[in-house]
Amino acid sequence: MRIGLLGAGWFGREAHIRNLLKLDGVEVAAVSSRSEESLAASRELVGDNLETFTDWRDVAALDELDAVIIALTNDEHHAAAMAALQSGKHVMCEKPLGLTVAECDEIIVAADSAGKVLQIGHEMRFQRLYSHMKHMIDRGDIGDLQLMWCREFRGPMRAGWRSSEEKTGGTILEKNVHHIDLFNWMMDRPPVRVSAHGGTNVLTDREILDNAQVLIEYEGGRRATLELCLFAPNGGDCEVGACGDKGRIDTKNQALELVYHGFDVPDRNRM
Repeated sequence: MRIGLLGAGWFGREAHIRNLLKLDGVEVAAVSSRSEESLAASRELVGDNLETFTDWRDVAALDELDAVIIALTNDEHHAAAMAALQSGKHVMCEKPLGLTVAECDEIIVAADSAGKVLQIGHEMRFQRLYSHMKHMIDRGDIGDLQLMWCREFRGPMRAGWRSSEEKTGGTILEKNVHHIDLFNWMMDRPPVRVSAHGGTNVLTDREILDNAQVLIEYEGGRRATLELCLFAPNGGDCEVGACGDKGRIDTKNQALELVYHGFDVPDRNRM
C-alpha cells in the first residue's frame, strides 16, 4: 500500500512516518511540507526514493498512491480531504475533520460517494487504558453510567499555528476534541445540550482560550464535564473518570493508572 503524507512537520514525521515504516506491506511514497528542513528530515527517515513536494495538492494528485494521511493545519483539512477523495484515495485525517459541521458532512458524503475509507485521528480510542475503561462500562462494572469528567491542568501548548484561532478553530476543537470524543464514545448516546465558559485570562499574547469549562448533557440525563487550564504550573496531568449507580472509574497521570471503586447501592425502600 502506497501512502502519501500531507504535512511532514514534526508531528507528521514522529506520529506517522516512523510508525508507517514499521508496517509490512506499506510504503511511504510521497510527502509534502512548506519547510525544506522537514522535507530533508523525511528523506532521512524514508530514503532517497521518497518524493517530496512543497504543496500538498501535488501529493493528493499522484495517481500511484492508495491513500493519504492529512497532518496539515486544521483549516486545511477540509480542502485536502476533498481533493484526496475526489482523486480516488483512502483518507486518514488528523482531528478535527473540519472547522464546521458543514465541512465534516461534505467530507463524509464525498467518502461515501467515492467508496473510500475515511478515518479520523482520534487515537485515544486505541489507547489500552481507555479501551479497557470502555470495556468495563459496557460490561456493567459501574452499573448504569451517569457522569463522566475530564480535568486537564497543564502548561501552554507549543506556540505557532496552534495559537491561531483561524487555523485551529479554537482551543477546544484543537485540543480537547479528543476528550469530547471519549465522552461521546463511552456515553454511547447523542448529546442534547451543551453549555460552556472560557477565557484568555493569563496567556494574553495568544488568540486562543487558555481556560474553559464545558458541560455536555446526553440523552437520558447523563452528563459529562470538561475542565481545562493551560497555564497551570508543573501541569501535565489529565484525569478522566466515569461514575455509575454501582461504581466509579478514575484514570490519572496521563493514562498511567486506572483505579476501580465499587460500592453497594442502598435499598431505598428501606430508608
